[in-house]
Amino acid sequence: MKKIKRLTERIRSSYIENRDMIIDATVQTHRYFSAVVSGMFLFYFLLISITDYALWKTWNNQHLYDLVIAGVAAINCIIFSKPMVSRKKTLIVGDVFVLIMLILLAAGRSMGGGFVSYTLAVCTATATIVLCLNPIHYSFFALIAMFSEICFNYQFLGKDFVVALYYGVDAFLIFLVTSCLNYFFSLLRYQIFNETSTLKKENSVDGLTGLYNRKYFEHYFRFHHREDELSALIHIDLDNFKTVNDTMGHKEGDWVLIKVAEILQDIFGKTDCIARVGGDEFMVFMPKLSEEQHAYERIQNLLNRFPVMVEGGVKPIPVSLSIGVVFSRENEALSYAQLYEKADTAMYQAKKSGKGKAIFLNY
Repeated sequence: MKKIKRLTERIRSSYIENRDMIIDATVQTHRYFSAVVSGMFLFYFLLISITDYALWKTWNNQHLYDLVIAGVAAINCIIFSKPMVSRKKTLIVGDVFVLIMLILLAAGRSMGGGFVSYTLAVCTATATIVLCLNPIHYSFFALIAMFSEICFNYQFLGKDFVVALYYGVDAFLIFLVTSCLNYFFSLLRYQIFNETSTLKKENSVDGLTGLYNRKYFEHYFRFHHREDELSALIHIDLDNFKTVNDTMGHKEGDWVLIKVAEILQDIFGKTDCIARVGGDEFMVFMPKLSEEQHAYERIQNLLNRFPVMVEGGVKPIPVSLSIGVVFSRENEALSYAQLYEKADTAMYQAKKSGKGKAIFLNY
């Protein structure tokens, strides 16, 4: 039990750390998987309906079950192709989709569609391996489906408790196998996410300051920028840095860059991404802000730590910061390039107005 508990904790911590990557994988997988399921069951519905009519000139109402499944999958595909809900609710929608499919599985078997139901069971089990569905959620939903199947069987098969129990054992085996598959493949998937994330970070760090580079910063922005959340993009440029390099040498210039990096890491939080994107240019992205005041306070604390006096020449040289800040407010679909341009404009306004200050660009 202790080993299982440790494995579960590893899955949970990995899930939290890689949540945004998992959400993006979920979106893509739901889109393609639901499209395939919808097409497959629609084709099956047409094929079996035409076959029944051609051979027996009859219509079986149970075929509507296949049509319902095709419809549910098609709706899910539309939702994820053209997001109708915020990304924050993506996993909830995915959970509901799997739950509906599992209940349809239970209802279908009770109506006598055993072959279709077992096919759907395999599809659903396979999907949960690649869908980034929390193993605990899946186990809970599968339990609901299992008890639903027992109830459906009891209701539709003559209210015979022995028959319902017989099918219930079968349902429990499906639940047990798919839950175990989901759990162990989840562990493997999260380990892959961790290794991929670690590798990306190792290849995306500035060698001098230890901050992220431009490439990783843009990658981080794409994965963490949400149109339904308030965030801030901050462009920072050092004042008098060229003078330091020209009069005192690159050694002192490197010391300044390292010092600035340390101050930035001290001021901003763990969820904020800090990067050195050029020679003396830094960028900070603050996602999921509760209010703009939070960014104002961080910027003011940053300005209070400057200027930094650089010794070693005829006289000390003060290095200050010119800062441009732009907010990405809710329901404003602005790309990274658009926000970067606005933050860059604000930064140059700060330089022209006397340096050592921050400009918050409103639009």
